[in-house]
Amino acid sequence: MNNRPKLVKLLDRCRESGIDGVIIIPGPNMRYLIDFTLEVFERPAFLLAGFGLKPTLLVPQLDEERAREALDLSCEVVSYTDDMGPWHWMGRLLSDLTGNVGVEDRMPLGLYRMLENRGKRLRFVEVDAILRLLRVSKDSEEIDRHREAARILQEAMLRTFADLSGGESERELMFTFHRHAYELGADTSYCLIQSGPNSAKPHMEPTTRQIRSDDVIVFDAAVTYRGYYADITRTITIKKPAESQMKIFNIVLEAQQAAIQASRTGIPAEEVDRAARKHIADAGFAEYFIHRTGHGLGVEVHEEPYIREGNKSPLANGMIFTVEPGIYLPGRFGVRLEDNIIITPSGIENTTRLPKTLALHETLRS
Repeated sequence: MNNRPKLVKLLDRCRESGIDGVIIIPGPNMRYLIDFTLEVFERPAFLLAGFGLKPTLLVPQLDEERAREALDLSCEVVSYTDDMGPWHWMGRLLSDLTGNVGVEDRMPLGLYRMLENRGKRLRFVEVDAILRLLRVSKDSEEIDRHREAARILQEAMLRTFADLSGGESERELMFTFHRHAYELGADTSYCLIQSGPNSAKPHMEPTTRQIRSDDVIVFDAAVTYRGYYADITRTITIKKPAESQMKIFNIVLEAQQAAIQASRTGIPAEEVDRAARKHIADAGFAEYFIHRTGHGLGVEVHEEPYIREGNKSPLANGMIFTVEPGIYLPGRFGVRLEDNIIITPSGIENTTRLPKTLALHETLRS
């Protein structure tokens, strides 16, 4: 992906706001802007752009080679050794600069103070709002990366479901999923598996609890492909579901369908949330729907647009987000269904084609 235009667009928006340049740290914004990022741990790294200079990426020497391989000549790469440290280059890069420099609010305080000490004529201002506006609608290549992530994720989930027979632990099933995801081409994978009473605890990490054939299993997984996320949840049972389980499943399914039908260009994000919430409330389970209806997808698994009450921002072409209502009955079980939706000029595209059936054998047969 040619990300140079994204960096140019950011700098143009910054200049309109009186910001002369930016310092971007490794993470999702760096990934978005230059299609590259790195894990820094205790060694600082950052991208300096603007001020009429060539964009420069400062990295530890151990990351220099792969940074040069990943970036074209439009971005200069400079490195430092462990014995030298980054301070020399920070001084060279920043000491002569004047004006306003945009930084992210996630920048570590220690790095901020180092930069402040070496850029004494700079005024540091927050740039996250501009970045959020740029990232919220995806271009065609970003959408293609999401589609491929969704394809990989669904195939990995199906293969994992086919391996499920009961008796394995939640953690064992998680490891099975990761193996399938990486074999299919995922860059990274993440998985939450909650069975039985655990399924009523939406963010509980997989445990050593053994999965029983009569359990409700909430299976929430995400992968990235070339930096972009897909995130899907299905709820299944190994044996024929009980009537009480089926009742809750159908309420959640209908709530999700209502929210997806409400999704279109120009509709405030909160209206999608309201569509799901109204259906669950009308069924008498309002107090058991304990989270927003969805979140955006991109270089982060949770980003704008957030599908929640109070978000009056209109949905727009190129936005990708989840629709994932749920009902959680403490001590009993929970149900959640999650699809990935793209807003298009003609309506929506649902990139999630994984069957939505509670009984595992029906999911595999579909």
